[in-house]
Amino acid sequence: MLVEKRDGTTEPFDLAKIKQVISWGSEGLAVNPLQLESQISPIFRDGVETSSIQENLIYAALAMTSADEPHWSYVAGRLLMMSHWKRTQQRRDSNDFATFVQDQVA
Repeated sequence: MLVEKRDGTTEPFDLAKIKQVISWGSEGLAVNPLQLESQISPIFRDGVETSSIQENLIYAALAMTSADEPHWSYVAGRLLMMSHWKRTQQRRDSNDFATFVQDQVA
C-alpha cells in the first residue's frame, strides 16, 4: 500500500511513522496512545494522503476528549500545530517538527 505525501510523491505505508506522531502528540499526557491508533485504521487505503491521515488523527483525538479525558484536546492541538507547520515548511528544507519546537523553546 502506498501513501501520497504532501509534496505529491508516494512512498510505502509505514505504520511506525504514524505511531511516532501519535507518541509525540501524547507525550507526557494522561492518555493511552493505542486508543488513538485504533481509531484511524478504517481510513487506510492505497493512495491515502498523509494530510488526510493527520486530519483524521486530529478529529479522532477531539472526539475522544471528555470531562474524564480532557488531555485528548491537547493531543489534538499538538497534532494540529504539526499539520500547520508541515504546510508552512513544505517548500523549506527542515522537516523535523519536534526538533524545531525544541529549538524554539530552549
